[in-house]
Amino acid sequence: EEAMSSEDANSLFENTFCLDFVVSYEANGTTQTKELCPDGKDRSVTMDSRGEFVKLYCEWLLTSSVERQFEPFRKGVRRVCDSPLFNALDSAELELIVCGEQDLDFGQMRSHAVYDGYTE
Repeated sequence: EEAMSSEDANSLFENTFCLDFVVSYEANGTTQTKELCPDGKDRSVTMDSRGEFVKLYCEWLLTSSVERQFEPFRKGVRRVCDSPLFNALDSAELELIVCGEQDLDFGQMRSHAVYDGYTE
């Protein structure tokens, strides 16, 4: 059996998936569109350009589309991470602050607990 030509593969891919370099998404109850590249609405995704489409789509999805929501989070993290106190911590101390103590001794906790209005 003969292999499909590159031109035929591109045509088949384009006609099967009917994609262009535009994304559609829902915002405030309406459908919005965003071109992933200049003239994206006029550019079909083909077998040859699918890698570029995926790269641009992932960049939009993971970066551009959430930039407004992510920026306040980034500023908050920078405020904490740029402090002299944070920079003085080693990785083990930082892990303890973020994750907490992993090995809890409930027996020791019970022996030091003060029960008010409750008996064990």
